[in-house]
Amino acid sequence: MKITKVTSLLSLTAGLVLFSACKKDAAAPTAQVVLTPEQNKTNLQQTGLDAMKTMNDAKNLTSVDNTIHFTDLLNTANPFESAKPSTIMPLNVLYALRNFEKTGDQELVYASLRQAKSLENDSTIEMGFNDLKGTYEWNANTQKWDKTSGNDLILKFPSTKNQTTNNASYVVEYTPYNGTVYNKDLIGNTPQKVVAKLTVDSKTLVQFNFDAAYNADGIPSLLEANLKVESYNFNTKLVLTSPLVSYNYAFTHNGSNILSMGTSLTGNFTKAHLESLNENTVSKVEDINKVATSMNAYIQVMNVKLEGNGNVNGIVADVTAKGGSKDMSRANQVDVLNKNLVLKAFYVSTGVKIAHSEFYVDKYTNTYNTWENGQQVTKTEEKEDVNIRLVFDDASKADLETYFGSGFDKLSNDFTQFINDMKSRYGN
Repeated sequence: MKITKVTSLLSLTAGLVLFSACKKDAAAPTAQVVLTPEQNKTNLQQTGLDAMKTMNDAKNLTSVDNTIHFTDLLNTANPFESAKPSTIMPLNVLYALRNFEKTGDQELVYASLRQAKSLENDSTIEMGFNDLKGTYEWNANTQKWDKTSGNDLILKFPSTKNQTTNNASYVVEYTPYNGTVYNKDLIGNTPQKVVAKLTVDSKTLVQFNFDAAYNADGIPSLLEANLKVESYNFNTKLVLTSPLVSYNYAFTHNGSNILSMGTSLTGNFTKAHLESLNENTVSKVEDINKVATSMNAYIQVMNVKLEGNGNVNGIVADVTAKGGSKDMSRANQVDVLNKNLVLKAFYVSTGVKIAHSEFYVDKYTNTYNTWENGQQVTKTEEKEDVNIRLVFDDASKADLETYFGSGFDKLSNDFTQFINDMKSRYGN
């Protein structure tokens, strides 16, 4: 089975799906209370503020400080001869937490979890783990790590700069996958499960889990990475089956949503159907319906959710009628989107509708600097892009990014990169 066929299609449609329309009748319960547009706008603004506060609180956890100190020690003296700590799957997420503390951008953690799932290491992971495993203890006198043999990867260290004993540890357990692999290059390089725990004084503060399931051909049917930091949780999950292919993020606090988003396609993704298709027949937007029958996307910030389904056959028909997706004008793109994709925003707890979407051509002036005849000059150019805004019941409008930020763009970009990783790993 050439997974390239389905991953090419997913990569192609990721951005489109992430601006897809709401389930027209079933996305939310019937509204009980109708709020005014101004009340909805106020609630949306408060939702953004509440989400930012919760994310800022996550940055200031003691366990994040412990993680920063741990990575400082790893940077001071690399305990491994064959690899940089920041390139090792279970340690990479800790470096991402370090950057999250600096920037507050949870996308850094998501990207790290994506790398954990796509396993972008050219060397054999199982061999690498066997080379690295053992117990490493920080020696404050020599400012180096002392190693003894062992079956797991264990690092013991002081939890803070002022701590004089190695009261913290990071333990990594690796379980290989021993079933059928898609090709011989994946032998020994396909994990079934990875668990890593950072403990301080015997209390687990940070835990990383990677879980995988594979079909009879050795292709992943489930890849899930989870990072729990005290009461906060980062999760990414890929499901690759027939009839469903989906990719989701979730950032939660004590089980309550802070930010989550995802995209999915339903259709015929069986081995027989995919192998019956010529590679070139699933390379354009207008080829979607050769594999997919429906698509869905959502983004949820706290209690506010924006969700939608796309009319696959309508998209294909309209794109084809306009001459195909190649070099399609922004105006034609907007027309196709508005006819086939209608997003709706609502409160998850009550089902009360907030607004619906409208795509439009956003014209703007781009200013940039360049060099001419040895001198730097400033130039401007008129550009167009497709943007999306919310339309409230009083017909007032506001750009989606005013309330939802750039979450769609980040998810689209990261999803596309992940699909490209999958193509390079399983496609040929």
